[in-house]
This record gives sequence, structure tokens and C-alpha cells, in this order.
Amino acid sequence: MAKFGNAEPCQSKTDYAAKVCFDLVVPKDGVNYDDWFLPSKDELYLMEQNLRLKSLGGFSFVYYWSSSEYTDVGAYIRDFGGSTQVFHYRDSLYSVRPIRAF
Repeated sequence: MAKFGNAEPCQSKTDYAAKVCFDLVVPKDGVNYDDWFLPSKDELYLMEQNLRLKSLGGFSFVYYWSSSEYTDVGAYIRDFGGSTQVFHYRDSLYSVRPIRAF
């Protein structure tokens, strides 16, 4: 968000992965949780090892975007179905898994 603002530079998308997480608001018990962010490739790895592999967290067996850039036109994605990490271009459609610090 700090780098791209309201539109990412690759295709001027306004719904890019980091912004989707940044804009997320989850109301629960009268509190609006609005401090979500896109996890790094290392955070995704830890989520897979500590949650998904133990059948916790409701993860799908899909690719998830990370905030870790590979180049100026791409970032890392993590395959929660095959436990791999690869680089992909920003114009591709993959899932996001917003997280927050607590």
C-alpha cells in the first residue's frame, strides 16, 4: 500500500492483493477489526506448517499471494496444495489470506 497506493502499476488494478487485505474490515462483537495485511512468503510458510498441515484455519488447497516481491512486476505465491513457493507476475489471479498482528 505504501508503494502502490490505490492502484498498482502493472495494470492499474485497484483490487490488488495488498489493497484487498488493507481494505478488509471484519466486525465482531461490536468491534471493527481493520488492521489486516498481506503476509510475507515466510509468514505464509509458517501458516502452512503450523495451521494448514494440522487441518486448522480453513485453508483451501490453492495458491496464495505473499507481500514478498521477486521483481518489480511479480511476487511470491505459496501453493497450499503442493507445499511449494514460486514467483508469479502481478497480473495473475490468486487467493489472498489476510492476517493481522495481535
